[in-house]
Amino acid sequence: MYYRNAHLAIVVYDIMKASMLDEAKSWVKELQRQANPNIIIALVGNKIDLVQDFEDYEETSAKERVGVQDVFVEMVKRCVDEIKQQDAIKQQTAIKQQDAIK
Repeated sequence: MYYRNAHLAIVVYDIMKASMLDEAKSWVKELQRQANPNIIIALVGNKIDLVQDFEDYEETSAKERVGVQDVFVEMVKRCVDEIKQQDAIKQQTAIKQQDAIK
């Protein structure tokens, strides 16, 4: 798994295989331990088109094109919000430094 300097990560697993969820959870834990501390992570179950009843989580069907765009849009929104927040902190720090110089 490659995640150096990543701002967001989408971990996708096959909902038809229980073992895949456990493996995906271990990837999420690795990202939380090793990646950028501000990384935004989405855990997404795929292949909901193969099941009649499913819980309404972040689950998708790439085949049926269900939920895929929603996941990406939400992740981008979160990433943009994080960048705006970091920029605001940087601006506040710069203002404080300028005030300290005066």
